[in-house]
Amino acid sequence: MKKKNIYDDASLIKKSLIKDLSDKEQKELDQLLDDQSLQDVYKELSDRGYLKKQFMEYE
Repeated sequence: MKKKNIYDDASLIKKSLIKDLSDKEQKELDQLLDDQSLQDVYKELSDRGYLKKQFMEYE
């Protein structure tokens, strides 16, 4: 069994948010997002309003 690298997952999510994914990476992200908890995090990171609210809590 291949060990999962969380940094690779984070890199895929980051690339997706800045719209810099290759077709292969998009397929990997789609598989990654089969996990509901990761899908929820991805949705939150994609929501500018959510991010703004979270950052404002630290001001």
